[in-house]
Amino acid sequence: MFNGAYLKQLRKSGSYTLARLSEETGYTASFLSQIERGLKEPSLTTLRKLSETLEVPIASFFSAEDSDAPQLSRQTGGCSIVRKNARPEVVIPGLSTKCEFVTEPASGDAGHLLRGIIYTLFPGCDVSEGLVSHTYDECIYVLSGEATVLLANQSILLREGDCIYINASTRHNFRNCGPDGSVLLSFSN
Repeated sequence: MFNGAYLKQLRKSGSYTLARLSEETGYTASFLSQIERGLKEPSLTTLRKLSETLEVPIASFFSAEDSDAPQLSRQTGGCSIVRKNARPEVVIPGLSTKCEFVTEPASGDAGHLLRGIIYTLFPGCDVSEGLVSHTYDECIYVLSGEATVLLANQSILLREGDCIYINASTRHNFRNCGPDGSVLLSFSN
């Protein structure tokens, strides 16, 4: 479920006022405030725009901690651990793509820049609603199955064990065109 309070936390941690976020996304400050207060549900397009502006994966909006959610284990000595049974999971509405965080969802706020997400793509599913670009580089490794990388001018089939590095601002998407599920590991900075 979307967590508007987490959006507000991300906005403030990025030093965004509602007015600045409104200006950069094209949505009114009133609309954004209603999303943060849980009065409006954002569309997938709105989520994409917010994720690009705030430089976080869409899935992070759905994985904010609440009192019933498993807590991430933190260790001293400059590291943090995300245990398998406590890994935040999210299914993005409209895509039926399951996302699991292998790093903390707000990793920039946690003091490190690396983000890791496992995407489980069911047959015929995409990671995004269309070609998207990020302000950060992304590396995708195919853990199982096959996935087609869709770029502006080409598509590339990746099989289990293949890896692709995508530069920031390169418009792309991933699709499972096979009869079985595929699992992708994404790391970005």
